[in-house]
Amino acid sequence: MIKQKLDELIAEATKSGEKDKVAVLRSIKNEFTSFEKDETNVKKGKKLDDVTEVNILLKMKSQREDSITQFKAAGRNDLAEKENKELEILKKYIPEQPSDDAIRAYAEEICKEVKPESMRDTGVVLGKVKEKYPNA
Repeated sequence: MIKQKLDELIAEATKSGEKDKVAVLRSIKNEFTSFEKDETNVKKGKKLDDVTEVNILLKMKSQREDSITQFKAAGRNDLAEKENKELEILKKYIPEQPSDDAIRAYAEEICKEVKPESMRDTGVVLGKVKEKYPNA
């Protein structure tokens, strides 16, 4: 879990004078804290686990990519460049995601083992795929 390392990473980046990195790490920490304090998540019993952390990081990545597109369209290359720097830093903390082909190949492999004949069997296949690739 990256959350446990964030304070240490922020301290290291601060000592080395990496202002952009500190800003990105603090924004990650803020997103994680917001998730944990969100009343709907608390009521539903949702916890900040590895899968949730990755989903939050992927959401942040998507937001930065959207901002870059909008800034470029508006002719604000200075702001697009700033977002791009932040995006590159953010990407370092996102685990590599499996390709659709890798997920499909694994699902086919499971299908050969399970030989699904009903919707219940399909649920078993999906469950096994989710075990290996939680964000699939």
